[in-house]
Amino acid sequence: MRKLIYLPIALLMIIAMESISKYSFFLADRIFPAISFIDPGNAFLYITLHHIFQGLIAFALIVLIARVNCEKLSALGLNMNQWHYSAKRVAQFALLWFVIQFGVGYAMMVQTPIDNLFPFELTVKNYAGYFLFQILLSGTSEELLYRALLMGGLLLMGKRLGFPDKMNIALAVLTSLFAFIIGHISFTLIPFQILSYNVLQLLTVVIFGGFYAYLYVKTKSVFGAILAHNILNGVIVFSSLLLTIIFWR
Repeated sequence: MRKLIYLPIALLMIIAMESISKYSFFLADRIFPAISFIDPGNAFLYITLHHIFQGLIAFALIVLIARVNCEKLSALGLNMNQWHYSAKRVAQFALLWFVIQFGVGYAMMVQTPIDNLFPFELTVKNYAGYFLFQILLSGTSEELLYRALLMGGLLLMGKRLGFPDKMNIALAVLTSLFAFIIGHISFTLIPFQILSYNVLQLLTVVIFGGFYAYLYVKTKSVFGAILAHNILNGVIVFSSLLLTIIFWR
């Protein structure tokens, strides 16, 4: 009977993930105007603020869940288990993805050339700030949220509910992947309306999200997933820069 509570709690946790993200945007909105002079082109500062708040909130909730369940933080992935394994797999995947990203991007640019693949003016400052955000904060914040907090919390709950290990892992992976996809779609709740999405981006989100979840389950550590997320986002940004330079008109 206790197992029936898994679905509604999982749904509430998905809503909580989206709420954390939205509230982090709210906090960024409050601070950004006062310091926007740092980034007048809005290339990196706003999303940096959002991810800092999101990561801090996620970390605070991870600590809370650990204490409520009388667990160490390592039980939710805050440990360095199998770090060398993660680093090796990330390096292999990143190299493969660079070839795919650059190859597909090149083919698309040949068909439809674009002067600038970035949503801001391409200057050294803008690119450097954006690149640093991607390789330092993007994965750190999102993996604390989707893997350590959501997956870790679900795995703890499933274990306490008596789920078999394989079933528990499968449910946690699918739930976190669903939440990760939702987090990359622009929509409103009241009324419910999908505002925008990118098919190629969502395909990438599914592939990357699956890889991050694999690392988290395999190593029982979030740091491999953080490394993968940051590095792969860096690969995408670097590939976009190369393509922009090659096709600059």
